[in-house]
Amino acid sequence: MERPDPSDDKATWRRWVRQLPPPAGAADVRRHLEAFLGTDPGLVGAYEVLPGEVDLAELVAGFAEVALPRHDGDAVTFHVADGALVDPAELDVLLVPGRAFDRRGIRLGRGGGHYDRFLPRLRAGVPVVGVTVDERVVPRLPAEPHDVPMTHLATESGVRA
Repeated sequence: MERPDPSDDKATWRRWVRQLPPPAGAADVRRHLEAFLGTDPGLVGAYEVLPGEVDLAELVAGFAEVALPRHDGDAVTFHVADGALVDPAELDVLLVPGRAFDRRGIRLGRGGGHYDRFLPRLRAGVPVVGVTVDERVVPRLPAEPHDVPMTHLATESGVRA
């Protein structure tokens, strides 16, 4: 399937992404994120990898404080290892998976809007890093008023604002 046009709907874009090969270059993505985040990034909101996402398990295992998402209906919440709920304002950085991103930081997710509802609850200035591979960064995705852009994108080429 040829890459869709920016005027195509998100469902068309999701069909396109599903036919792409699994992301390659995860080691390079992790290396760039490690350099960007440093040795003590504070409380990191991460994710458990799903098909088509970059696996960050090796990177996240080295952080002292990690919170992982749980989906409950229309909401996403983050919890530390003992299961305690994390106030979004406590996160120091959030690593966000996506099926694709555009150069403006717009994310194509799985269609539930969970992250779009969660992101406004972060404190101002917290880096929100979309994690993907270069092949899944496109010039422009369809955007809706509720879409919240990432502050940074991390790929095998590096981390950029």
